Amino acid sequence: MPVQQGCDVWEAKQMMRVLWAVAVLVAAAATAGGLQAADRPNILFLLADDQCFSTLRAAGNDEIQTPNLDRLMARGTSFRRAYNSGGWHGAICVASRTMLNTGLQLWRARDAEKGLRKDWMQQGRLWPQLMTQAGYQTFLTGKWHVSVDAAQVFETVRHVRGGMPEQTEAGYNRPISREDR
Repeated sequence: MPVQQGCDVWEAKQMMRVLWAVAVLVAAAATAGGLQAADRPNILFLLADDQCFSTLRAAGNDEIQTPNLDRLMARGTSFRRAYNSGGWHGAICVASRTMLNTGLQLWRARDAEKGLRKDWMQQGRLWPQLMTQAGYQTFLTGKWHVSVDAAQVFETVRHVRGGMPEQTEAGYNRPISREDR
């Protein structure tokens, strides 16, 4: 299946709604006893900064080596027409992560960002909190760049790093060589 470049705003909003709906439905079904632990699907969500369709071998780029991501794509679901709808300041990842954690579209997520701690985190409404309420074990590693403490919304947090280049030296010097995976 050919990979298509981007999508329109309507498709982007639909993708956000689907992601949020999956989290809510899984949480509701598990909480209501509809899913036993053995029946729940395993969910691994990878959110990569600066990752585009043309940087994966499985998406059609035969000049790059991405064996682990290729295996994950072959066995799971990938959003091949994902679209970044923008942001409200220079760090676009903040907008993306806020939209994913709240299920809100861009401008509503911007308005919600100011109240993430009070209106979302304390009320258990963020995506990882809904997954925990559904009986899932939640784990975060890597870049977070959301205005709430990751340790307060995920059960296990390891190796969290800041979102800006000056906050981590090694992460912004890649790839090191042609064989760097």
